Amino acid sequence: MVSMTVGVRPQAAQDGRLSASPNSITHLLSMRDVDRGTLDSILGKAERGLMDMGNGAFARPLRNKRLAKLFYEPSTRTTTTFEVAMVELGGTVVGFSDAKTTSAMKGESLEDAVRFYSGLSDVIVLRHPEVGAGERAAAVSKVPVINAGDGPGEHPTQAALDLFTMKREVGRVDGLRIAMVGDLKNGRTVHSLLYALSMYEGNHVVLIAPEQFRMPPAAVEEVVGMGLRVSHASELDAAIGADVIYQTRIQQERPGVESGQLTHLGRGAYIESLKIDRAFLDRAGTEVKVMHPGPRNGEISTEIDGDPRLVCFEQWTTYAVAARKAILEIVLRDGVGRNGTALREPGASKGDGGGAPMARRAATDD
Repeated sequence: MVSMTVGVRPQAAQDGRLSASPNSITHLLSMRDVDRGTLDSILGKAERGLMDMGNGAFARPLRNKRLAKLFYEPSTRTTTTFEVAMVELGGTVVGFSDAKTTSAMKGESLEDAVRFYSGLSDVIVLRHPEVGAGERAAAVSKVPVINAGDGPGEHPTQAALDLFTMKREVGRVDGLRIAMVGDLKNGRTVHSLLYALSMYEGNHVVLIAPEQFRMPPAAVEEVVGMGLRVSHASELDAAIGADVIYQTRIQQERPGVESGQLTHLGRGAYIESLKIDRAFLDRAGTEVKVMHPGPRNGEISTEIDGDPRLVCFEQWTTYAVAARKAILEIVLRDGVGRNGTALREPGASKGDGGGAPMARRAATDD
């Protein structure tokens, strides 16, 4: 059974973002820190970057720039692709991927670690198990902070690379039917992606999850208010007819998932009920694209590996590096960051639709 909510898109003037004030530091902590122009700039720059690489062009615009990665949670794809992105742009990387090897084990606070690394780097990429850790870091950092995941909160750079994957594989990021499947309550990637999709016209998102794993109501209400069409379902068949199926795993590392949210279903029953296998994929159609933010843990059968409809391997690698290169180049070369210059495409004048600043909202802006 599918239930539906449809919103009315507000006027464009209501979609504005606060501009960075002169000499301010700007951060990418949430998808709410960007707007349609920002995302278009990221997608365009990522596309051009892929074309340049294909032509053998290896520009190094971030020479003498340094990225500090502070990863307090495990990561394979995000930490590696940020490193590759920075190195390919000519920069260097310092920091850690395992907090157990740092002074955090001696009681060092997040704030003190950020103060230290911001004195040695040009941008900080932070992953942390606590929602709101990015705001804490930004409050004390001398350089821009990019949120690479804050517990079950958000993951804005993942949303950007997911949009880029859709653009590359489907050909557009508007007028799409997207099925989001799985643990939508605790998965930070879907929280950011849902908001990003609301910035583009004509998208319809089908949220497929058991009741205990449904998208938080406040997140749904927000995007419906922005004009996104949203449906709810509990069975995987509701994804048939979608342009994109965005599968996710159970966030077993989040408090209460194993002991509470899964008790009524059981892990095996949950996975089997929403698993994408050969039989389902064939019913889903020949044009559908299947994505997953990774890591997968049984939700997508390995029997469809190699099927061109499964695009997560390109999503995790080629598209992830391209999108994160675009973000880093925009933050560190195009003026967003230390001098607070608004984000826009090279040559675009202020107010001509070339993009908006990647500016953090003021503390009074709820």
